[in-house]
Amino acid sequence: MVYFYVDDILLFGKPGSIPELEALAQRIEETYEIRRIKDANHYLNIRIVRDRPNRRLYLCLDQYIEKIVTQFHLEYAKQPFTPLSGQELIPYEGEATLGEINAYQIRVGSITYPATTLRPDIAFAAGKLAGFMQNPSPTHFKEALRVIAYLDATQHLTIKYSSITSQEINPSQETNLSQEINPSQETKPISRD
Repeated sequence: MVYFYVDDILLFGKPGSIPELEALAQRIEETYEIRRIKDANHYLNIRIVRDRPNRRLYLCLDQYIEKIVTQFHLEYAKQPFTPLSGQELIPYEGEATLGEINAYQIRVGSITYPATTLRPDIAFAAGKLAGFMQNPSPTHFKEALRVIAYLDATQHLTIKYSSITSQEINPSQETNLSQEINPSQETKPISRD
């Protein structure tokens, strides 16, 4: 498989596909200067955690979330259980200043990246808040900060990919998610298998 974004390229596949991937990398290298990383552990702010013995791969945005929490000084903010408060969001009858609009747009933009990559749990909130980009109210701004605080509270949620075996298909089998990966990596799957 080949993933690329502007000048970031990630090649990966099954062990049997290594010769083909190597040939592709060499062809790219003939035209462009590249830096090879044997085992990628980050790609586009996504942390990649491999559990090779159990054939699992976890993708997490925890470091990106820590960065935006720090950027917006929310390290000590109350951590909500939901992305939005449930308050009805309506168009602002007042007029936001250019500075308020810019600050709001930066925060919603920071929320949009996780919503469109690995955090479907905030996709509705990001879309709803994006509807007020031209004239955000103080309530809209507060809700954007709430989503970032929610991300902080849930920053170790991951998307998990794993191979499927006949044993894993049994719906009555209970899984202890806290023991699935090394606890020092502090990641948790978003949903149960």
